[in-house]
Amino acid sequence: MECKIIALTLAAVFGLAACDKPFEYDIPLSVTARNLTLSADAGSTHVMVYATGVWTASLSEEVDWASLNKLSGEGTNDLVFSYAANYGIARRVGIVLASGSKRDTVFMTQTGPVTSPSFKLEYNTLDVLKNGGLAFIPGTSNLYYSTEAIRVTAIYIDASGKKDTVLVAPENASSEHWIVDVVKRYDRIGLDVAPYSGNGSRSADLVVSIDDPTGRNFRSLFTVKQSAEAPMFLLSSISGSYDNTAAAYTVKCTLNNIYPYTDDVIITCSADWIRNIRLTKNGLEFSLEANATGIMRSAQISVNFIDIAGKSAKGEFTVLQKA
Repeated sequence: MECKIIALTLAAVFGLAACDKPFEYDIPLSVTARNLTLSADAGSTHVMVYATGVWTASLSEEVDWASLNKLSGEGTNDLVFSYAANYGIARRVGIVLASGSKRDTVFMTQTGPVTSPSFKLEYNTLDVLKNGGLAFIPGTSNLYYSTEAIRVTAIYIDASGKKDTVLVAPENASSEHWIVDVVKRYDRIGLDVAPYSGNGSRSADLVVSIDDPTGRNFRSLFTVKQSAEAPMFLLSSISGSYDNTAAAYTVKCTLNNIYPYTDDVIITCSADWIRNIRLTKNGLEFSLEANATGIMRSAQISVNFIDIAGKSAKGEFTVLQKA
């Protein structure tokens, strides 16, 4: 565990006594360093505070990887900033110091092993239902330990062509900002979309970015369109026959607007030799284990979905695997 000692000066004594009079001081709040870099390993930093009176300390935001051992003190004293090991990208939080009407912030930046953050989305468009709900767009990233750094910004364009750019968050939601919230996961981005009762459709452009304090940021763009009246799901066939070797397959869909609702689409299967079943924009995907039974075997995959308004869509597919 790493341990450092850092001095933060709130009041310092510099000067010489003159004419045998006692020296008195009252210096406004100040700090000797405002940006400090910590290693990726877990550790703690002793922060020495020099003050002439009472002072307080707090973190600039609530985080689950750092803490302070005290929130106040008086005169010359210290506090301990503790931090967990970082397995993702660099991260930062501030220690806010206050004394009277004066305040200052010292930023603690912890380095991480992931030096080139990325998030690649599988699609550049996402079609969602008019009834709204939580819809996901899948992707691949190296942000398994850093999902809190993901930011999603929506760009709305009104009838006059005026752009309105806003961070997607519950506090920013309104009738015009109809993408209410975002769910950030390392392998997909979820959007909580409000119901739409208007005519036609509406759309918004979204920007996925990474809040990296070292400046190694990137942007990924996609468009959300809300137009479908009802959920629809129809496979191009109701059954398929496959070889006895292990392989992956995709059954195409002729209708499919339920694929973004991965938390609400329920997929069941009657056999354990059918693996990795998922519904994507392309269709129903699955993989088969090799058939060593010596006889043909069959199983059924069922797909069921009910939206937040109670409208449903479902389908079934029978898998036949040769001996």
